[in-house]
Parts: sequence; C-alpha cells; structure tokens
Amino acid sequence: MRATLILGIVFFNQILFACCSMVTAQGAKICDSSSTSCDECASLDPCCNLCPCNYLVVESLILHRNNGSMDQPLVMDINSQQTLLSTGDLTPNTGAGFRILAGHRINECYALELGYFKLFGLGDEMSVVSNDSLMMPGDLGLGVVNNFFGADQVDVRYNSNLQGAEANLVRCTICCDQVRSVELLTGFRYFNLADNFSLTSYDSAESSTNYNINTTNQLYGGQVGARLRRCLGRWSLEGTGKAGLYGNDARQHSDALLDFPNNFVVRPAVGGSTGQVAFATDFNLTAIYQINRTWGIRSGYNVMWLDGVALAPDQLDFTNTPTSGTAIASDSTLFLHGVNLGLEARW
Repeated sequence: MRATLILGIVFFNQILFACCSMVTAQGAKICDSSSTSCDECASLDPCCNLCPCNYLVVESLILHRNNGSMDQPLVMDINSQQTLLSTGDLTPNTGAGFRILAGHRINECYALELGYFKLFGLGDEMSVVSNDSLMMPGDLGLGVVNNFFGADQVDVRYNSNLQGAEANLVRCTICCDQVRSVELLTGFRYFNLADNFSLTSYDSAESSTNYNINTTNQLYGGQVGARLRRCLGRWSLEGTGKAGLYGNDARQHSDALLDFPNNFVVRPAVGGSTGQVAFATDFNLTAIYQINRTWGIRSGYNVMWLDGVALAPDQLDFTNTPTSGTAIASDSTLFLHGVNLGLEARW
C-alpha cells in the first residue's frame, strides 16, 4: 500500500507537469533554468508576489492525534475479572507546536528549501480507583503480588513528541502566469517520534510500582510532492502534498519492575529494536492574506499520517517469562490533523 501511494504521487507529479505544459502553450510563463534572475516573474504582480527570490514561513500548529495503538486491557477487577481500563480508552489530546519553512531560488526555475516542525504534549492521563480490588492483566498482575494485585489506584500517563526536518529541491513547472504557480518537490526528510507510557499502581498498605515504557522512531528517507498557489487579489490559496518511503530505526525500552518489599526486582530493565520500512504523508491547505507585497497572514488545515512506527502502549507485555518485554511491535500508525496560523515573508 505504501509503495502504491508513492507511485500515485509520482504519477500526480507527471500529470501536473503535462498540464503545466498545456497551460504554458496557452500563454503562461514556464521556468527557464538558463536564467539566473528570479525577479521577472515576481514583478508581474505587485500583490501576490508569486515565485519570489526568497521566502520564509513561520507558523504555530495545533494538531489533534488519533490513537492508532492496539486495544488491550490495562486494569482489571480482581473479583469480576472485568476490564476497567484499556489502551483503547485513551484519547490523546491536542498538541501544540510550530513549523518553519525557508527557501531561496537558485534561478528562475529551481529553489532550495529547508523546513522544520515540532509538536509537544500529544498525550492523555486516566485513573482507576477501587479499594484493594485492582489488578494488572496476565501473569504479571499475579507476579507483582503486592502492588499490581489488590491495588487501590492505578494511574496511566501517555505522552508523545514529534519533530521533523526536510530539505527539498523545488522545481517551478510554471514559474507564474500572474495569478498562479505550480511547484514540484523532491528531497530528503527526517522524522523523530518519541512515545512514553507509564502505568503506576498504588497500594496504601504497601507501596507503588511503575511500569514505564519508552519508544523512539527515527525515520530517514526521500519524499516527493507538489505545491499549487492561486492568487485572488490580496487573497491567495495554497495547497501542498508530500509523501515518502522511509527506513525506520525503531527502539523500545522498559524500566525495571520493582515490587514491595525492598524494591524486589520482578523484571529487569529490557528493550528491543528493529529496522523496517515506514511511510509518511502530509497535506496542507492554507489561505493567505497579503498585508503588503512582502508580508502575508496564513491560516490553514493540516493532515499527517505515519505508518510503520512503534508506539509505547503496543510494547506492554503482561507475561512473566525470562524474555518478557524484549520484543518490539512496530507496525502501528500515527494520524494527526489540525490547524496552522502564522506569517510569511516573500521577497
């Protein structure tokens, strides 16, 4: 499926190039890579400032995460064996962040572009309280008999941070025809996804036990995409789509599980790692209001999808064997959507 989506983006780029050639034949201006000037196109429209020599975008991001982990029990009732809380009950909240994009046009046809974004606080917290009647699932709940069995309260905390950087070569298939521009992007992209999950069991008569899991995903790979911009007086509409295949260096680590009394080690610190192919794509649709020829206010909507990543809740292992906690599940997805608001400068 990932390869099919990439081929679809490449095919879309080729269709765009063909359409641009048709539009050019009808009078639009197409780029001339032999020209070292980027001012000719930019000077055609004093308001839109299409195809500028330099551009800078700084935006705030507010994105909501949809939980893509497997659903499995976390807390059960000792007497009824009913599941009181599962990973499917977690609803990761909306996170905030920022995005920066800067570009410089080498000539009338090509530009070099660098981008970076970061998101914080994509997580959730939940608690279950019931006097001396809570337990963890599986043999681990029975193995940690003092704190994971007959507990009074169990707290769950889940948090994620995501950041990424990219470097693209941008080709203007149509430099501009006074009201629009079409750009094709090819480049390198990096993602870093850090996922943290903590399950804490309290027993008022004894102590507490923490089951902490951390995962990291480092995605490296190439991407292709397209950006279309249409000018309507002081307003412009810009759409950008990107997709790529990545190698994912996925790792997971869980801290030692300790029990009462004397911090008895039920399970030592363990972990696992794997390398696999991942897929990422994102889309953005933004409206821009030009304050003047250089500055514009941007507001839009974003969708981002990462497939083939390791999420911390999927690493929970409630078995109690010498190899428990050493495997890694890395076939989950991360889906984000939300708004962007910021400024752009084009000169």
